[in-house]
Amino acid sequence: MKLKLALVQTDCVLGDERSNLNKARTLVEETVAEGAQMVVFPEMYLTGYALKEKIKEHAQPSDSAFLANIEALARKHNIAIAMGFPELDRQSGRIYNAVYFVDKNGKSKVQRKIHLVRGETKYFQPGESAEAFDTTLLRIGIMICYDLYFPEAARILALANPDVILVPSADWYPFEKMVAKLIPARAAENSVYLAYCNRVGAEDSFHFFGRSCIVDPEGNTICESADQSEVLVGEIDSSFAKRIRQEMGFLRDRRPEVYGPI
Repeated sequence: MKLKLALVQTDCVLGDERSNLNKARTLVEETVAEGAQMVVFPEMYLTGYALKEKIKEHAQPSDSAFLANIEALARKHNIAIAMGFPELDRQSGRIYNAVYFVDKNGKSKVQRKIHLVRGETKYFQPGESAEAFDTTLLRIGIMICYDLYFPEAARILALANPDVILVPSADWYPFEKMVAKLIPARAAENSVYLAYCNRVGAEDSFHFFGRSCIVDPEGNTICESADQSEVLVGEIDSSFAKRIRQEMGFLRDRRPEVYGPI
């Protein structure tokens, strides 16, 4: 199956969910006009990244009106949407850096960020699992920004046989050169498409570097951006991913009995 995947590389307004959601509506319409069937927004797009102590005011529970609006947007345009947001677990009171994925039929899933960087540990709890899952389009996995820096995160997802791993991010300078190396490595070593959607703009001391891209299972770049607002659209071919996975055999030829569990 082939799928047109859109990456929305954009800025957002810190602490203004309504403004960011209104902007998302316009951007989703743009991606639909380009034939996209799935669209990815950056990490923490709904609220902005550097909320710090205000995170408690903006964390969204599962019955949030803003999440309901994202679901309605997906249904309206018959498109799957992945968007970063701060998740509030009402039962425990914990807050997670998360991605809300909603399929075109309205079925949703939340993936929590597993690896927290620098000051994030002050405001978020780490996620405890990473799962690939089926959608009406393709089988996908989700990593969030710093998760990309850990080969184990991509490998756990790859062992669950996804067609593509989405990576919503809010990566800032000076880590652009490192990320440029990690993205094709994670795709090639796991024989999987990787779609990296990063922020642009600035918040607090963070200057986000953009450079979103889609990379194929051989580590080749399908499309990429620089450091400006842009919508990228690239094609994912699940049959190609399966063929490369079989030909390369990186997952098949693993020897976990030698090096232990990842």
